Amino acid sequence: MLRAGCEEKVMREDSGFEFKGVVRAGIKRGKYYLTQQVYLQALKSKLGFQPFPGTLNLELPEEWLWVRKHIMEKGEKIEGYKNGEREFGSVRFCRGNLRGVPVGILVPEKTVHRNVVEVVAEKNLRETLGLSDGDEVWVTMF
Repeated sequence: MLRAGCEEKVMREDSGFEFKGVVRAGIKRGKYYLTQQVYLQALKSKLGFQPFPGTLNLELPEEWLWVRKHIMEKGEKIEGYKNGEREFGSVRFCRGNLRGVPVGILVPEKTVHRNVVEVVAEKNLRETLGLSDGDEVWVTMF
């Protein structure tokens, strides 16, 4: 595995790489989106687990912003859709691991966050891992 320190580092697709993020409070919309059947079923199918209805927001320090771009360019895509008058944007994601817990690392197409990735797992990550706002964590991304 490679602990990537900057964008110029070579990423080995077979073993993944680690990046650093800082736990931040979100705007509390993750639960809503993760209960939408299209997103829920797609993530469950692609990640191999049913995500807890909520996301862990990780703010990326400036030197790690390229991780978000990497997900948008190389990550798997869940297509957006329309439900009546409401349009739901697509989501790009990669698989990963946070302190031994399998996770999905998401970047929604429609978001107010430009320096954040959203992390989903089968259980509430804040409770399971004892995380609080401001905690720095390393995430392995495959």
